[in-house]
Amino acid sequence: MALYHPLGFAAQFLRDSGTNYYRRMFRYHGAFRLGVMLPFCARQGVVGKEARTDPAVRAALVDMRDHLAPWLDKLPLLRGESPLALVPDYKAFYFKWLTEGDETSYWHNPSAWLEGRWDEYRTDVAVYMISGSYAHHIAANLDKLRDLGRRLSKPVHLQVGPWIHSGTMGDDSHAGDVEFGPDARAFGPALDLRLRWFDRFLKELPNGVDDEPPLRLFVMGTGDGHRTPKAGCSTGATGGAPASGPCPKQSVCLFIFRRGGHLAPKEAPLDTTPIRYDFDPTDPCPAIGGNMQEAGVPDFLLGGPYDQLGRHRDGPAG
Repeated sequence: MALYHPLGFAAQFLRDSGTNYYRRMFRYHGAFRLGVMLPFCARQGVVGKEARTDPAVRAALVDMRDHLAPWLDKLPLLRGESPLALVPDYKAFYFKWLTEGDETSYWHNPSAWLEGRWDEYRTDVAVYMISGSYAHHIAANLDKLRDLGRRLSKPVHLQVGPWIHSGTMGDDSHAGDVEFGPDARAFGPALDLRLRWFDRFLKELPNGVDDEPPLRLFVMGTGDGHRTPKAGCSTGATGGAPASGPCPKQSVCLFIFRRGGHLAPKEAPLDTTPIRYDFDPTDPCPAIGGNMQEAGVPDFLLGGPYDQLGRHRDGPAG
């Protein structure tokens, strides 16, 4: 929106928005992100105008949304052969994103491609962003913090927590099967923060929100790892750092995969027997979890951090 320079536009509060939807969202460097876009279209169709006025349409889309995995056995989806045909707008979106594989003018518009257009951004806008370590747009939000922070005359702030891309970012204390504790939502609730930001920059009320650190970062990996009933384990602590400086106690470490299935900071001696494995693209060993949004496809794709050990090969993957 800021690239269109609308009148009266003074502040933004952005929940995990991107900078390049061709390279890092709808498609990933050209590859179509089926596990993200098919659930998205099904979920949006459930709340669309057709579903709101026709119970049969809504029932069909709810069934598709809640049972997406069987549709993966019917790929490629064809126009008119899924409940998406009942919601023409989202059917059109899905097949356009699916078939527009090249970097065409379709993607090069201000709504989908902010990257490289930093100088076109309004400079008198105050921007607050929320993203997550397992969200779609963590890299894009760090880019915006850096590039908009250099150009804008008003504050640019970013909060990063241990969240996936969802409507409850800023308020959740868990993601995947990991519970991060109350510090994960220490800077929320997100709605209160949004109101404080708009009060400051729309109503010009001095409430101190602009004096807070430009970057607020949840630092993972400092918990005790105990199991909790709600999620798989507990870990985490909270921390913040200025946008221009490194994270607290930050260090860059190189770890080498070693025999026995462990990582070590040093390479093995040259006379060590090498690790051998079979590479077969038709029989992959996928990771579990990652930067999927919300539930994804629950019986196929999962969002957030998951324990990679002790899983059956026929279990969920991400």
